Amino acid sequence: MLRPAIMGVALVAGAVSAQAVELGECKERTDRDRQITACTALMKDKKLNAKDKVVAYIERGLAHRVKGDLDKAIADFNQAIKLDPSSGNAYLIRGAAHHAQGKLDLAIADYTKSIKLKPGNAGAFDNRGSAYYAKGEVDRAIADFEQAIRLAPTNARAYNNRGKAYRDKGELDRAIADFDIAIRLNPDYAGPYINRGLAIELKGDKDKAIADYRKGLTLRPGDRLATQRLKTLGASLEPSVAPQPATEPRVAASPPAAPPAAAPLTAAAPELAECASHDLDRAIRGCTRVIEGGQLSKDKLAATYAARAMVYQSKGELDRAIADSDQAIRLMAEVRPTSWELAFFYFTRGDVYRAKGEVDRAIADYSESIRVAPKWDKAYSNRGATYFQKGDYEHALADISQVIAFRPDSPKVAYAYGIRAMLYSKMGQAAKGVPDADRAIGFQPNDAASYITRAQLYEALGRRDEAIADFRRALTLNPARKDIGDQLKRLGVEP
Repeated sequence: MLRPAIMGVALVAGAVSAQAVELGECKERTDRDRQITACTALMKDKKLNAKDKVVAYIERGLAHRVKGDLDKAIADFNQAIKLDPSSGNAYLIRGAAHHAQGKLDLAIADYTKSIKLKPGNAGAFDNRGSAYYAKGEVDRAIADFEQAIRLAPTNARAYNNRGKAYRDKGELDRAIADFDIAIRLNPDYAGPYINRGLAIELKGDKDKAIADYRKGLTLRPGDRLATQRLKTLGASLEPSVAPQPATEPRVAASPPAAPPAAAPLTAAAPELAECASHDLDRAIRGCTRVIEGGQLSKDKLAATYAARAMVYQSKGELDRAIADSDQAIRLMAEVRPTSWELAFFYFTRGDVYRAKGEVDRAIADYSESIRVAPKWDKAYSNRGATYFQKGDYEHALADISQVIAFRPDSPKVAYAYGIRAMLYSKMGQAAKGVPDADRAIGFQPNDAASYITRAQLYEALGRRDEAIADFRRALTLNPARKDIGDQLKRLGVEP
């Protein structure tokens, strides 16, 4: 399971004041019970300024979270947000607490608010990606992990998380490439070794998988997953040590290649480091210097154009993004016309056209992406969403059905069942939609959106009591959705 991390919590110390000592004790995290007592005492000081009170609530909330009292932690983070609604960090850590409770929709809402307030915080994207992953929305998760990597290219955790998502999609080579990078960035991080072991085992290389499991177990003694896989494979938990010839040299392994989609963003090659800067203007300057240097092969030059295109897209300069995507596609088509990278470049240009509202061009690019990589479900998903946007529900239904067909019994397509149920509702085929809504809810019983969709389907079928029950369940799961209460009132009942 991907766990939320509390990252980037920047607490601003107050100016030297009468409460300086008390504030210092409130921020001392070595003894959490003492910290809670100190913060509570500090809050009672009527002379405490608002900024320091926010710090006190956040610190006490963090202490409660460490102690496992998530309700108290959230109550404190609520107060911090009430006092300072512009605090992106407060939303981030409250989202992490909701995440730990399994309230994924609330967590995602908080992470999204944090991103809006602090768009450069890689931790918020990484955490939101983890929440989407937990919901089975793997494509959304990957998109967030990619953004986290772009903002913090040396963040091993984001590579590990994206690798897990790719592995779940069956894209094992790309997953292994991400785990390789995570290990290179942090050789003492157990997770990527164990996760790489799983991916390698799925590819059928038992010996290499065992080596990774053992390394992970060395770094994280007692890890249940590594222990279980080693036992299943009939391997000992520790390797037997064979004598090595004294004259045999140790050859350093070549650095792993970056995954295709990451190549434009992660700066696997040193000369692309500035091109991956979180400072968008600096990234454009860096990519431009690389492009004008004239020293790259066509495939790397294509990747650099694609990288700059994505930066332009982030800046909202969509015409420039399309121009660079055109170059990336032209170059890659010349040297690797059946590569995954080419499919990815068509896909990203499709996203830009979609953002411009040029839906027919977007659909054409997604179709090209599918032609090059016919088993890539994300291209079908986005093309289906664009057909939906266009009002072409028949074609949208066909694409979303294809996404489901790739792995119909996987929780990872729960979102697709939900979308297809919604499409059936739009098409006046409510009876067909209910089984899909049932599947979505079966995979994700705490997803409010699926209950809302099923409630609408029940209402269309005249099953009023069941519709009311589903609307009420959705409201329980996401009490912030006032529109659900309005739906209940429309049906003649109180929320």
